[in-house]
Amino acid sequence: YSAFDVRKAAWRAVLSGADAGLGYGSFGIWPWKDTSRPEQELEQNFNVQLVPYDWRTCLTFRGAKDLGFLKSILNEYALSGLNSLNDSEDNAIRAAESENYVLIYLPTAGTLDFGNFGFSVNECRVIDLQKRTILQGKVENNTLQMLPILEDELVIISKIH
Repeated sequence: YSAFDVRKAAWRAVLSGADAGLGYGSFGIWPWKDTSRPEQELEQNFNVQLVPYDWRTCLTFRGAKDLGFLKSILNEYALSGLNSLNDSEDNAIRAAESENYVLIYLPTAGTLDFGNFGFSVNECRVIDLQKRTILQGKVENNTLQMLPILEDELVIISKIH
């Protein structure tokens, strides 16, 4: 899996209600392959024809950095947890709310009609998840307009007014 695929799966899982068990495509993390301990043996059901990376190497992969970024965003906007919201007509779009924010994951850049979620929005922030930059969203007629983002994005709406 590419780092992009892993990031998409992680954001979709978290905003759909998952709170444990996320993996990030680092072949070696789940069996905790440890090259500094040669006495360690892999489980019998593990395919030994494919040699996993050492777990320390896995932590340097982009997927690991994406999960670290995901954690920092959740610590900032959803420290008390998330409640999944009804998904839009597009299965790939996921939304959840915390006490003070609504988070909407868009797997591809594009417009977003907030009416599909049953609420009105005047302003929002958008995080470009590839570059990890925050942009001010442009909302017209309750629709987020397309921003110069190439991959996936996270829309953050403040419920505090």
